[in-house]
Amino acid sequence: MIPLRFVGFGLAGLLVIGVAAGAVAGSVTRTQTCVSWVSYADEAAMAKDSDVVVEGVVGAVTGKVDLLGGPGDGHVFEVSAVRQGVLDATTITVVSPRDWCTANPPQPADPLREGDRVVLYLRDLPTSDAWSTLTPFQGVIPLDSSG
Repeated sequence: MIPLRFVGFGLAGLLVIGVAAGAVAGSVTRTQTCVSWVSYADEAAMAKDSDVVVEGVVGAVTGKVDLLGGPGDGHVFEVSAVRQGVLDATTITVVSPRDWCTANPPQPADPLREGDRVVLYLRDLPTSDAWSTLTPFQGVIPLDSSG
């Protein structure tokens, strides 16, 4: 009987410790703000809300960028042309906001994929050196091979 009581206490103790650890872990989770994303009818509407419109090639992920809706992957972006706005740099960091409020992991998947040749409709992020696409759903237009 004594070993069973010890084992029973041990399991109950582990359960209490596990619940307490979960509560502590839950208290240090990141926070995000849920927003309603605007829907753009076409590229002209996206351009109107963009600080710059650029074309180029998406590079590797360089780290996380904090955004209003939650973190996003920062990518190196090699600018080959500036279609709208003023941009002196030929290499910038770009990120697509993520919709952390609909699912975890966030949806949709990151539209910025290494090696893709794209047009980006971007907003300047005043709190970082990065640029952001307009929404998690719009702001990245693939370029075909003819460009």
